[in-house]
Amino acid sequence: MLVLASAALARADDGDLLLNDFEGADFGDWKTEGTAFGPGAAHGTLPGQMEVTGFLGKGLANSFHGGDGPTGKLTSPEFTIERDYLTFLIGGGGYQGKTCMNLLVGEDVVLTATGPKTEPGGSEFLNWENWDVKKYRSKKAVIQIVDDASGDWGHINVDQISQSNTPAKKKPAPPIRTQPAPAPENAREVAITGKYLIFPISNKWQRGRMTIRIGDQWVHNLDCDFPTEKEAIDWWGWLDMAEYQGKTALISTKATPEIAAMIESSNQLRHLQPLYDEALRPQFHISQMRGWNNDPNGMCYFECAEMFEMKDDKVTLRVLVDRPMFEAVGGGGACYKNSARRDMGKPLGKISLTAQGGTLTVESLEAHKMTSTWKNK
Repeated sequence: MLVLASAALARADDGDLLLNDFEGADFGDWKTEGTAFGPGAAHGTLPGQMEVTGFLGKGLANSFHGGDGPTGKLTSPEFTIERDYLTFLIGGGGYQGKTCMNLLVGEDVVLTATGPKTEPGGSEFLNWENWDVKKYRSKKAVIQIVDDASGDWGHINVDQISQSNTPAKKKPAPPIRTQPAPAPENAREVAITGKYLIFPISNKWQRGRMTIRIGDQWVHNLDCDFPTEKEAIDWWGWLDMAEYQGKTALISTKATPEIAAMIESSNQLRHLQPLYDEALRPQFHISQMRGWNNDPNGMCYFECAEMFEMKDDKVTLRVLVDRPMFEAVGGGGACYKNSARRDMGKPLGKISLTAQGGTLTVESLEAHKMTSTWKNK
C-alpha cells in the first residue's frame, strides 16, 4: 500500500499546473491596469479585430478592447515555480517590451515573449511558446502580460498558461489565402483640405493595404482592392476625414506609385457610373453613407412585379431604424425588407429620403421614439 501511494503521489506531482485559462467571468485575483484588457477575458474576436484563432476554450486575455489605442497590464498573483517549463499560447503584436508576456523573479524580468506581428496583414493566430524554467524551480515568480503599444498590432493575445514538465508542441498555422505578389509600399503626405479622402478600387482581386496617420495618431488601417493601373479602376472608395481637415495625413499604401498618387482629399464623392441603375432594382431600397449593407432579402420582386407596389402614385411605408438594423414594411405588411448596418457601433446620424431620376413628395410623416420592452433598458 505504501508503494502504491508513493507512485500515485509522484504522478500527481508530475502533472501540469494551470495558472490561468481565462475562462472565468473576470480576471479573478490577477491585477489589471489600464483599459486594454477590458473587465475580463474576451470570448474570442473583439469588435474591429481580425478573427482570433488558436486559443483554447471560450476565453483568452485579449488587449484589443477599444482597438489598438488603449494600453494596460495584467499581473498574476505570486506563485512558486514547480515544473521545468511554463507553456502558454501567444499571438498579436511583436514589439519587445511593448506587447509581451514577462516572467519576473524578484523584481527582474528573466524571460519574455511577444506575439509574431509588427507589419500590417497576417492573422490573429495564437501558437504555443515554452519557457525553460528549470533553474528557477522552487523560486517565487510573477507573470505580467503587457500592452504598452498603440498603432498597428498594438495589442497582445494570451491563453492557457500552465506549468509543465513537457514543452508544448507548436501547432501548424491556419492557411493564409494566396494572392498576387504584393504591390510595393508607397508613403506620401496628403493635406486634408476636404471632407473626404477618395481612392480608386478595382473589382478584380489585387489586395493591397492603406494606413493613415495624423501626426503620431493612427486613424485608419484597411485592406483595399487597389487596381494595378488607371484603366482598371472600377469605382472610388472614400473615408470621412472631416475631423482632420486642416491637418496633413501620412498615407502608406501597398499599391503601384501611379495608383497611390491618385489618392486625394476632396469635398465631393466620385463614381464612374450612376448608382441604382439596374433594370430590376426595386424602387424602394435602403442605402447608407458608411460601410456596406447586408441585405438578405435581395431584390423585392415576385413574378416580375415589385412588392412595394404604388397605388395612385402613392406608397405607404413604415420604417423602423435602430443601431443594428433598418427595416421597411409596405403593402399592408405583405412585404418586409431589412438591411443590417455594418457600422452599428457608430452614431446613427442623418436619415434622408432621396429620389433618383425623378421627384419625391412626402405628403405626411410621423416619427415616434421607441423604447425597449425589456425593463431597465
